[in-house]
Amino acid sequence: MLQDKVLLSRDEIALVLRGPEDGDWRTAARDRIAEPAEQQRKLAIAETFPSLRDYTDRVLAAAGKP
Repeated sequence: MLQDKVLLSRDEIALVLRGPEDGDWRTAARDRIAEPAEQQRKLAIAETFPSLRDYTDRVLAAAGKP
């Protein structure tokens, strides 16, 4: 369930379940929570590329350059 819903790896789940004496589970959890935000940021940047390409094509076409 944790693996499907929270997208934790088995190693991350084991770290959380073992508790603080066996590792820094809080850091692992924070890092995992931050990953989707970073992925969204990268996707938002990637979405601008087609628009940038279209804009560049229009500018070049208007300037008479292929």
